[in-house]
Amino acid sequence: MILLLTFAIASSAVGGQKENAKKSASVQHKKSKRKARSYKAIVYRPPVLDPTCIDTMDEVRRTMIEEINKWSSVKYKHGGMSLKGIDCSGFTCRVFKNALNYSLPRTSNMQAQIGENVPKDDLEFGDLLFFYSKVKGRHKRISHVAIYVSDGIFVHSYKRHGVGVSSLDQSYFAKHFAFARRPDPLLASEASQDE
Repeated sequence: MILLLTFAIASSAVGGQKENAKKSASVQHKKSKRKARSYKAIVYRPPVLDPTCIDTMDEVRRTMIEEINKWSSVKYKHGGMSLKGIDCSGFTCRVFKNALNYSLPRTSNMQAQIGENVPKDDLEFGDLLFFYSKVKGRHKRISHVAIYVSDGIFVHSYKRHGVGVSSLDQSYFAKHFAFARRPDPLLASEASQDE
């Protein structure tokens, strides 16, 4: 009987130690999870546009490229205006406001009414490109805006990839290109360079 009592006490002591070890391990695991959640990984975002020759560019182009690259890989969000998500016209608004302190209207349709018309063959960096979509197969309306870079390349926030570059040669954009416009700050910059 004494032997059984000793065995029972020893068993409960060992069981208690195992239980305490489990609790301790569980607490440590929870603490390590909390620590892991409190630190966000730093994600490298490659620039949208190549900034290697930025020192030799004029002020307008340099500030616009720096601002465009801040939005690299930001996901598309309809109505979005932040780094958490942005749509096409929100992107053009933010770039022009932050880089040139120029306020564009909020929607692509309204942005299509400002500035000066530019022929497709005379496009320059910063020009706004407008694309249309058909509504119920009958009417065309402006539904997308982008910023022209060079050589048929433009940067925009697009549903499929967020902020990134595309080409006017891509079938969808070639088919739906409407026109281009040059906003006032680019016209002013162009005039000052000519003097």
